Amino acid sequence: MTLDELQSQSQSPAPSPSPSSSSDDFAALLDAELLGDRQLSAELLKNGDLVLPEQDDGDNSSDLEEGTSENGSVEEDADSVVESEDHADDNHLDVESDMLAPEGLSSDDNRKRRRGAEAELPAGLELPSAPGEMVNSNKCPPHPGFIWDVCIRCGKRKSTAPSNDPVIDRVGLRYIHEGLEVSELEAARVRNAELRRVTGKQKLLLVVDLDHTMLNSARFSEVPAEERIYLSTTYLRPNSTNCSAATVGQQHGRVSSLHQLTKLGMWTKLRPFAHKFLEEASKLYEMYVYTMGEKIYAQAMAELLDPTGQLFGGRIISQTDSTKRHTKDLDVVLGAESAVVILDDTEAVWPNHRSNLILMERYHFFTSSCHQFRVRAPSLAQMHRDECEIDGTLATTLKTLQAIHHEFFNGHKGKVIRSIRGKLLSGCHIVFSRIFPTGLQNPEFHPFWQLAVELGARCSTVCDHTTTHVVALDRGTDKARWAKQHGISLVHPRWVEAASYLWKRPREKDFPVTDDASALISTTFSKNISVEPISIEANYAEVELANAMDADKKKIVSTIEKRSQDFGPIPPDSAVEGS
Repeated sequence: MTLDELQSQSQSPAPSPSPSSSSDDFAALLDAELLGDRQLSAELLKNGDLVLPEQDDGDNSSDLEEGTSENGSVEEDADSVVESEDHADDNHLDVESDMLAPEGLSSDDNRKRRRGAEAELPAGLELPSAPGEMVNSNKCPPHPGFIWDVCIRCGKRKSTAPSNDPVIDRVGLRYIHEGLEVSELEAARVRNAELRRVTGKQKLLLVVDLDHTMLNSARFSEVPAEERIYLSTTYLRPNSTNCSAATVGQQHGRVSSLHQLTKLGMWTKLRPFAHKFLEEASKLYEMYVYTMGEKIYAQAMAELLDPTGQLFGGRIISQTDSTKRHTKDLDVVLGAESAVVILDDTEAVWPNHRSNLILMERYHFFTSSCHQFRVRAPSLAQMHRDECEIDGTLATTLKTLQAIHHEFFNGHKGKVIRSIRGKLLSGCHIVFSRIFPTGLQNPEFHPFWQLAVELGARCSTVCDHTTTHVVALDRGTDKARWAKQHGISLVHPRWVEAASYLWKRPREKDFPVTDDASALISTTFSKNISVEPISIEANYAEVELANAMDADKKKIVSTIEKRSQDFGPIPPDSAVEGS
């Protein structure tokens, strides 16, 4: 099997694997794919045969976390996020020991075993002789993994006979190859190898959600007429700088962001700065897409975000690839939890990995998105606005990712995300006024109190000389009046929320406490700008001209049909000229 064939199978279902030289050749090649090493894959395939690269006698070392034990297993805190500890030196990356499937079967006994296994393989699966150079292979069982119930190491089919052997938990990695599942032990080993490979390249892992994080989609039927007019006059006209069909010369520096996907029956609006964000993030992180959407949708969105396929590299995890129905988990991500950062707009879908999560502010471009989440504010499209590329959500998030990467690889001790986040409101002593239900015995356990503490603030219910901020909804409370009398900042609770999403201390004057409860209701905390229709008057003129031309055409056709009925068909030009 060639590398191209394997990559093709990873994108479309196939009934069965078809290795070219041996099951071990396929396993070695698959391991190279699992570890994302395209150069290794190329070396493994040479003229259709498996060729092991020569081992480097030099010291090929990579930085590992202190938590990596001598036997190669990863020791990490269950609550760890992107946690950087002391790095171990002189950890040799042995190509053969890092392969998913150990080396091939070369002894006479193994050849006999392979011949016996051929009868159990699916039709069309042929196992030629194994390469003679590969020695010291591990034996099955236990089987490290299966593709379509065929062991990736020995080529035997998975047994369905009753057995007293303990049940082996397996992890489905169908986004890598249709039908692929590996044992928990094998998955842990591959994650360890992936950690060494990625950190050796001075990179971390980034898991990216799609909807409301990187983009916003709406079905055609969900977009009202007024919104369609705005989209058409602002984004879809050929001379629009926002149009996906516009040429580079027409765009004048603004990238295409709105896509009309006829096959899916929906509009998709990319979040401003999306392409540049992914391009810059890919220099520091290896990226996965992880969405609860269907596979066809996930692949279509990934293609919009990454047209060349080089950024995600086929690492697109959809609903059917997840091991849990309504939640997401890092068990399908081939990377140690301590080196993973997650970008998602929904905290609840990551119950086991919340400390890895950077919670993103939802991108509500379409009106239907606001309705879906019961947002009382108008959508960005309704306001004829959009997030600013320079100071918007993704630009801010990129700075945060860069800071996390810098801290991780520059000797920071402990949990990097928690450390950076804990400095956002450092030095603030917050007193809450009527924010919590009356009679609440332990306000320090309230989620809003805990959020402020998480951001580095010191919280209290009593005002004193150390108080820096009073958070209130009403200017008439005793504490609010005290803040005014003593020149203390009186801010709306959304000031704390804004700090959480913006990853910086917001300006207090942007979040005043007012009598108008709706004054601070907005679609986004991030900076947004006006995006008005381009030459909307000219567009209406074009529409009127098109309608007039269409009416003229109908008149001409009607005249021709009437003349044909009265005098017969109109002769061709040549006949007229020759008469």
